[in-house]
Amino acid sequence: MHADHAAAAPQRVRVWDWLVRLLHWGLVVCIALSWWSRHDLGPLHERTGYVVIGILVARVVWGFVGSRYARFAQFVKASGPTIAYARAVIARKAPRHIGHNPLGGWMVVALLACLGLLTFTGWLYTTDMFWVMAGSPICTSTRRGCCSD
Repeated sequence: MHADHAAAAPQRVRVWDWLVRLLHWGLVVCIALSWWSRHDLGPLHERTGYVVIGILVARVVWGFVGSRYARFAQFVKASGPTIAYARAVIARKAPRHIGHNPLGGWMVVALLACLGLLTFTGWLYTTDMFWVMAGSPICTSTRRGCCSD
């Protein structure tokens, strides 16, 4: 009986490699720091934004060349399987997945896209060409040269 119990014990599968974990927790820290410094758009806020850009680039690259479960091809599925999985979730018959399920895979894509857009618009905020006009409230001494008429 003891042998049967040991055979039925679940195996441990290491899903997320060290780089995925490092990038994940790096995002958590940077987003927390960015939120904390949101009222003071100074160096801390700006630097954490640039670190997020670096993390996003690294994660996208790792999504194509990384380990098995880090690759987008492993967890980002086409619309057909994703819709079928959503229906199975609603019917409470969804299969288990190692790593992200099809809906979770698209959540990762949405998160990366939103963070990419957020950091892009944050970077645009630092450019005079797109955002700053003479006399605007954001035209302060912290934005060097923005009010030179």
